Amino acid sequence: MTETSRHVSTEQSSGGHSGSPSCARVDISLPSLTHRTNLDFPQTRKVRKSVLNPISGSEVDECINVKIFFKLRIKNIIKRIIKKGVRTPDLYYDEEMHFAFFPRQDDEWLNEFYVKQGKFFSENSSEMLNVFNSPAKAHIAEIMLDFAEIKDGIDVCVDYGAGSGWLSKAMTKRTNASVKALDVSIDSMSHLRGLTDAILPLRVNDYFAPEQPRFDFLGCMDTFEHLNDPLSALKQIYEKANKGASVFLSVPNFDSYFSRIHLGCHPYYVFPQHLNYFTSKALAYLSELAGFKVRKQAVVTLPTEIEYVSRSYTKQMAPVGGAPLWDILNNGIDGERLFILLEK
Repeated sequence: MTETSRHVSTEQSSGGHSGSPSCARVDISLPSLTHRTNLDFPQTRKVRKSVLNPISGSEVDECINVKIFFKLRIKNIIKRIIKKGVRTPDLYYDEEMHFAFFPRQDDEWLNEFYVKQGKFFSENSSEMLNVFNSPAKAHIAEIMLDFAEIKDGIDVCVDYGAGSGWLSKAMTKRTNASVKALDVSIDSMSHLRGLTDAILPLRVNDYFAPEQPRFDFLGCMDTFEHLNDPLSALKQIYEKANKGASVFLSVPNFDSYFSRIHLGCHPYYVFPQHLNYFTSKALAYLSELAGFKVRKQAVVTLPTEIEYVSRSYTKQMAPVGGAPLWDILNNGIDGERLFILLEK
């Protein structure tokens, strides 16, 4: 069904669990992508109240074993509750689709949550500008655009869920295209106003108005795990795409090495920010259901993710480090991140 990417730019950690990007860039060949046919993770339990899978619409009555989450230190549980003002609900798991998800939240409440977050970012625009100009983010963007095979000759690019706009910036350097930077909150992109004419910040809904042009390439980093209705969002993207347009998506890998060690400690396990937990199989299923053709997929670990993820684990929990850890996180199955390239 899919073709694995032959080369993805990345680099190796020098030791321990920590890894940080450097100026050197290495192209490595990825092993063939393999969907796990029978996951021994996660442990689940049946519950009385079933909920609908937000992608397939099927009823799901299994939740991830609560004992996994009880291993969280009490201090961290209290900290999360105080910070978010909400209790983390059960995480449901569709075994057939290899997809985990939290019950759907109220759209108005969720939108307000992100608008407030955007206002916070607008009040800290200098920090957002630092991310926009980050060499580490620029390096990560190049990895993604290399995978997406983006070259000049494109008229309209879209950065879906742009945040600080670091991916938009990379698009302007790679192409001469007009770049639309989309986010649910226009405030989160206030630092982009007047910064460059090449990037136009827009609310997501505003771009999908009929008067806005169709796109040739859309890049989306760490957004679909947040969405209440990922299928409707991807169908909307499909309708706005030109014939032959390509779409690049990247989301955290639910079936990663560190998730399997201890899901409750994983920094990507967070509610209400992350509602959807994809495996490579689930991401391909979503993409094809929306109408796209899957060109290729890969499971990778970005240079900055090694340090970011591993610091949430003690050495007793995750004793492997250095080159052996790098090998695990870049073996094509156990990495922290999913890449997928789609075509209309």
